[in-house]
Amino acid sequence: MQEFFDVSIQKNFNLPFGAEGRRRLQLRVDFINLLNHPNFRWANTGNTPAGFGSVPNEALLAQADINTWNAFAPGRAATLTQVNNLLTNARLASGAIPLDFFRVPIPAGFSTTNPNAFDITTLSGLKLYRLRQSLDTNFGTLAASTPYQPRYIQWGLKLYF
Repeated sequence: MQEFFDVSIQKNFNLPFGAEGRRRLQLRVDFINLLNHPNFRWANTGNTPAGFGSVPNEALLAQADINTWNAFAPGRAATLTQVNNLLTNARLASGAIPLDFFRVPIPAGFSTTNPNAFDITTLSGLKLYRLRQSLDTNFGTLAASTPYQPRYIQWGLKLYF
């Protein structure tokens, strides 16, 4: 699926000569792909998964995760209890995580960022950490190749006589 937002605006001006309403000048402006969304397309690699990658891990972190995260950038420290309390407190009364739990803004460079670079001492950082762990870099490519639809504006004057 590709999403484009095209807008066209036109105004007709009746001309004072000739048959009534038949002679006119039309000014038209077209905005093609106005919002310029990135359109993801499947890479034709043969091993592309059916989604974002795998399902993000909803389980509590293990001590090995915390040790690896702490070792990635010396000087920062997180405890297993501190991080797992973030996950536990975000759960519903049933123990499940909310359906929109992983709905977070993805920062620029997300796909090439090491998961340990995200701050797991915050809930948002923990979500990004788990999402990045599940990301398959073969997920898709931007539609920079065919059929790429750039954003452009065109205008025209049309004389009806």
